[in-house]
Amino acid sequence: MKPLLTIGLPAYNNAATLEAAVRSLLAQTHRELRLVISDDCSGDSTEAVARRLAAEDERIEYIRQPVNLKYRNFGFLLRRATTPFFMWAAGDDHWEPDFATLCIAALEARPDVVLAVTRVEFTDAQSGRRWLARGTFGIEQADWSKRVQAYLRTPADNSRMYGVFRTAAAQASFPDDTFHAYDWAFSAALLKHGRHVELPQVAMRRDKTPTHKYQLLAANDARHALDYWFPIWRMSVWLLRTGHLPRSLGVAWQLLVLNVVKHAEMVDARWPRLYHPWQTLVAVRRRLFGRRA
Repeated sequence: MKPLLTIGLPAYNNAATLEAAVRSLLAQTHRELRLVISDDCSGDSTEAVARRLAAEDERIEYIRQPVNLKYRNFGFLLRRATTPFFMWAAGDDHWEPDFATLCIAALEARPDVVLAVTRVEFTDAQSGRRWLARGTFGIEQADWSKRVQAYLRTPADNSRMYGVFRTAAAQASFPDDTFHAYDWAFSAALLKHGRHVELPQVAMRRDKTPTHKYQLLAANDARHALDYWFPIWRMSVWLLRTGHLPRSLGVAWQLLVLNVVKHAEMVDARWPRLYHPWQTLVAVRRRLFGRRA
């Protein structure tokens, strides 16, 4: 039977966690799937683990990239998909057996939905603390502009990136360039094609990456000073230049505010004392938008 779902796993030095993640995916109650592991030049034993797993299950395809693709590895996996539905999987996450079944059922029931994702639980490996992700909230407004404004108002942890997508809509929305916050760009662009639905079940669990590591990532992604101090300006330009955002004052305002907030976070990372004026803005956003801010 032809698979309905392609799972793209962009692996990089995941030897310690890859087998558990893959077995979690293979244990899905939705059996009609294809799992593609794209190894982005790992320096550990990721290749050995992946090849062994691929030899055990014909649904797995392993690819070793000749050069490091970084963010483009996500696009590489998405472009290879020929099934109606697609999802990315991180090499250190865990899925409940019904994750794919729940998401695909939601997509099949509603043609207006292009992304379905369950609630996601984060775990802090050091403290053991657990909490629900803020970035899977549903975006179901009928108006495209309203959907984009709702997303840009607070992308949060963007855990929706690991939901199940309609493949054609996802392929039409993925950035053709590499820049910081490409995942935010993708999620915003996808809203042009339809709605995002959040399912109430907690069927996915992720290890939390410390916030300071994201700030280091933004710094590493910077091509020059402007990229460092305004880390999502390239994302914003791509969305505007490619027509993935509606021409709306509301959208423009939310995009501007988001740029200012991310700029303030970079200032805080470099000069914490200068950040105090922005703390009020963050507090107000959290009060207004609850768990999403």
